[in-house]
Amino acid sequence: MPPKSKNKEYLIILVNIGCTDETENENETSFFEKSKQVIQLLIKKKIFLRPKDEVGIVLMGASETKNKLLFDNIVEMNSLQVPNWNLVENVINLKCTKEKTNWVDGITVALDYIKRECVEANAARKLVLLTDFKEDPTIIRQYDVSNVVSDINEAYIDLLAITNNSLNADSEIELNPSEEVFADVCKMVEGKILTIDDTLPKLMIYKDHPKKAAAWEVDMDLFDIKIPVIFYLKTTEDFKLPKWQKFTESQTAKFPVQKERTLVDKNKDEIDEENTITGTMYGRKFIPLSDEDKAMSKYQSGPKSLTVYGFTKERRVRLDYLAGKGSHIVVPKLQWASPFYSLVKAMMDRETVAIVRRVYRNNLAPKMGVLIPKIDVPGQLWCLVYIELIFAEDRRILQPKPITSTLNELSDAQKEAVDDLIDSMMLATVENNSMDERQEPFEAGTVNHVSRQYIWDVLAHRALYPDDPLPPMSDFLQKFFEPPQSVQLRSKRPLKDIKTLFPIKAVEKKKNFKKRYEGGPDDLREPFESVDRSTQDLNATTTEKSVDRIAEDSEMEEAQLSLIAEAVEAASQSMDVDLEELAKSM
Repeated sequence: MPPKSKNKEYLIILVNIGCTDETENENETSFFEKSKQVIQLLIKKKIFLRPKDEVGIVLMGASETKNKLLFDNIVEMNSLQVPNWNLVENVINLKCTKEKTNWVDGITVALDYIKRECVEANAARKLVLLTDFKEDPTIIRQYDVSNVVSDINEAYIDLLAITNNSLNADSEIELNPSEEVFADVCKMVEGKILTIDDTLPKLMIYKDHPKKAAAWEVDMDLFDIKIPVIFYLKTTEDFKLPKWQKFTESQTAKFPVQKERTLVDKNKDEIDEENTITGTMYGRKFIPLSDEDKAMSKYQSGPKSLTVYGFTKERRVRLDYLAGKGSHIVVPKLQWASPFYSLVKAMMDRETVAIVRRVYRNNLAPKMGVLIPKIDVPGQLWCLVYIELIFAEDRRILQPKPITSTLNELSDAQKEAVDDLIDSMMLATVENNSMDERQEPFEAGTVNHVSRQYIWDVLAHRALYPDDPLPPMSDFLQKFFEPPQSVQLRSKRPLKDIKTLFPIKAVEKKKNFKKRYEGGPDDLREPFESVDRSTQDLNATTTEKSVDRIAEDSEMEEAQLSLIAEAVEAASQSMDVDLEELAKSM
């Protein structure tokens, strides 16, 4: 097989739009409608994730004929093109017909289509067949599929079939002659067969194609020893939304908004950038900075490096010290495997980690990190895991509130009810006896980012229906927020006990009388008369003390006012000037 281009894939979709199932339940979605959903999702994912790929659609069972081989009722819907929303709209507008075409003729036309349209020899080629295999058995037996198999292998095409039933050997459903023949073809070309009900949920999740990890090679300085190592990215937050681009719309077309930068002075007069001096404000003083000054003011971290500063106990590196956007796996070059793994084993035996300084590229900002040894992990090689550490200025210390006093107020029955609730909500593992595996719900790395998926759905809806309001989150995505069914069943009784032992009392909201007054003079007393009279029945002793305190405060205020008045009078006498004499002297 020739090398495939990393940035290009030809996707040819062969779909049967002839209704071959007459006994289908009206309450269920037909295979034809499900096929349209599959095609729409395939094109949408190409638009968002791989816009450089090209897509072509061939229709079987059409009411007209449009192909180079002139096979009846087969239409080449479009030439190979980059995915766009017009193509999605054309798929939405497809109508089911009463014509019938077998999949052998459809694949033959699709192979001829690929030979003519796929011009890049190194690009990957994928043929997706959507049909329910309800052809007449006598017609299928007449064909010699060996030619089809040889053409698929010679063109290096990846074949994928999406149908109603599983065609695997372990399937409990009896296969019809058409399905048996296609299953044999799939084995000979190493193709794949999926059911349409399993395919739809997978396509609803937008995932980019896995990328080969880029290696970062550096010499790890361990005092006087240099060990060449390789960094591989393990986890990261690399999701980026498409860039928002502003457009201005005229009567004929849309044009991108262009921005210009203009410098003006305080009088709003335009100034040429060549006549300006760059600098910085230090308080109210402007300090000019030349290009040389800027270069000198930048910290020079030195060349690319990874320096071990020392070792510490792993328990001292707390979880809140870890930072960064991901983690890296560190492995040695083959010639240096012995000293590297000796270091990893020693660190593991002593339960220590290494504190390192990492400079990714010459004179970039240095980062502090920790190297954690990992050995004897099933499915993983011996390695060091690098995670970035925070600096002292980045740490935020939160003082938690003590809960001892609250716990002491709880009864034994309340504590037991809380314990039962926690036990009932534990994510129990599901055992698979056939594969000897244990799976836990919401396992790390298996849960999709629901908000990201919803963003893609919103963008697709706005592109297809620009005037409609944005849709709510689909039921498919809502299910990701639901706890497992087993947890819901186990937690019913503990939740009932919690409601009984921790009764919730309704707290009346305090009335706020600081409202804007809009009434007349007769309404002034209304807000005060609505106050509960019980709040006005104060204790007599308290009232007397309050009155005495108010009297003392009044006397102190009067004394302060008299002192201020005397000071003002003295100042005015000293500043008294005969204005007439002053005017004559001028």
